Amino acid sequence: MDDKQTCTATSKRTNERCKNYPAPGGIVCRFHGGATPQARRKAAVRLALRELITDGEQRHPWQVLLDALHVSDSLMREAVVQLGAGEPITPQQLTTLVDAIERASRLAKVTLDARAQEYMQQHTTVEADLIARVLNAALEAAGLDPDQEARARAAMRLELLALDAEQNEAPRVINGEASRQPALAAGSTS
Repeated sequence: MDDKQTCTATSKRTNERCKNYPAPGGIVCRFHGGATPQARRKAAVRLALRELITDGEQRHPWQVLLDALHVSDSLMREAVVQLGAGEPITPQQLTTLVDAIERASRLAKVTLDARAQEYMQQHTTVEADLIARVLNAALEAAGLDPDQEARARAAMRLELLALDAEQNEAPRVINGEASRQPALAAGSTS
């Protein structure tokens, strides 16, 4: 039997490892605590994490970084609002606020250093150019008359703008300025 697939418990008398299989997601067999409620909870967490890692959506590091910054900033702002409500501040609340501020500032610096927003804009522009090329090739292959082609281009542009707006509510940085305009390349489908 492979050591990685067996219970991790060892005998006190012989100092040999248990030869039973652990519970699914667990590290010990049912005889060594694998059937206890806390072991089952941890096993369920391990199984869920394994599923997320193997089947989960792969994201670019810059997306993860920007999401982490957003969540940290939201937690910090929520803590400030709670503390500003005039209620007495407990040491735990103060520690939470300080931790949130430090975390948000570290993540903001890392985000700026990584130029994540610029990378996201470049990546989106490349994707928009690819979409535009595919749509233009499809329109040419369809052999539409000029009026039909113009209507099709207008409809595709509206759909792409709506899709972009619904998938990305965050402001984009274009030429150093924040903008809520869609990331589609100018004139890409017109």
